[in-house]
Amino acid sequence: MIFVEPNRSSWKRLDLVVKNFGVTPAYNVVMAFDPPLCISPNPNKANSSISLLRYPERIYILAPGQEWRTVWDNAEWRFLCAGIEMTHRASVSYQDSKGENYKNPAILDWNTFAPMTRFPAKTVHDIAVELKNQNKHLDDMRVRLKKVVSPHGGVWLAGVVSDEEEGYEAVREAVRQMTGEGDASSTSTTEGSENVG
Repeated sequence: MIFVEPNRSSWKRLDLVVKNFGVTPAYNVVMAFDPPLCISPNPNKANSSISLLRYPERIYILAPGQEWRTVWDNAEWRFLCAGIEMTHRASVSYQDSKGENYKNPAILDWNTFAPMTRFPAKTVHDIAVELKNQNKHLDDMRVRLKKVVSPHGGVWLAGVVSDEEEGYEAVREAVRQMTGEGDASSTSTTEGSENVG
């Protein structure tokens, strides 16, 4: 059987599908169309024009339940394109395992999809993309927080230097002078800290 249906990942595109709904294999499957199937031009690309849809001249075997499919066209672009055919007579010819010939006709009509209303549905793919974006934002926050960590391991959110922070720095400087601690050791202690408290 030959038919069209909305693409699984983007319902604004239609797929051309040939599927074996029988219980035995279909051999020498041949598709025919009148007029030939065309693809509308991409309005976002310069010098884009109407082109012919490519498909195999013959599919040697389709097992029961197996299908061949390809993206045919984008509905938004197609309805913007003047002069493109919207209705096509189609047929699929094939042989059964005994060599008997069959031919199934069909009408492929874009106009049946024009009045469709759809609500966007989120899939697992959408969730994965959203999680990836959230992870990126969390990484950005981690990097920014790491840059503003104070020398004693916490984050100061005050807009001005507080008395407590000044007092801490004064005590730390006094300890440095008494112990002879150099800047290198204090710097390495501070930079090695990842605590954000």
